[in-house]
Amino acid sequence: DPFLREIESELPRSGRALDLAGGSGRHALLLAQRGLDVTLVDVSPRGLALAEAAAVAAGRSISTVALDLDDTPLPDGPFELVLCSWYRISPRLWDEIVRVLAPDGRLACVHPTLTHLERHTHPGRRFVIEVSELEAALSRVGLETLSLESGWDANGNHTARLWARKPARQA
Repeated sequence: DPFLREIESELPRSGRALDLAGGSGRHALLLAQRGLDVTLVDVSPRGLALAEAAAVAAGRSISTVALDLDDTPLPDGPFELVLCSWYRISPRLWDEIVRVLAPDGRLACVHPTLTHLERHTHPGRRFVIEVSELEAALSRVGLETLSLESGWDANGNHTARLWARKPARQA
């Protein structure tokens, strides 16, 4: 995703990373190549098998976990980085992300916005967000916004791009 390239210099180079709904692992592999211990979660066993094969081919190692993000707890943290790309985060999942993020851990989130539908028919109305949804969720769970932008990206998608951190001490 173009957003990961934009924040690449700010991504950690060590520690644990969690890639949510990571599919066939393109982002997980990038994070593993940076030196992170990556856990990829997705509902699709086929996608996870593709991710494992890609990691082996690249001489990297990633852990994969098949789970439904809508109703299953996330793997135990702490994680220095949580990445969520093109998956709509439910209120329950926001709470789970905060639970597994390490103190001072980072959240990178990129998601198509309502404006995306002006040029594209997919992923469909129920899967896009308003930027205000991210702002409200961040406020509710106590994550600090480092940056939050929206606009057309290099791939021609209108996305909201969030870079946030969990305070070292939460009230």
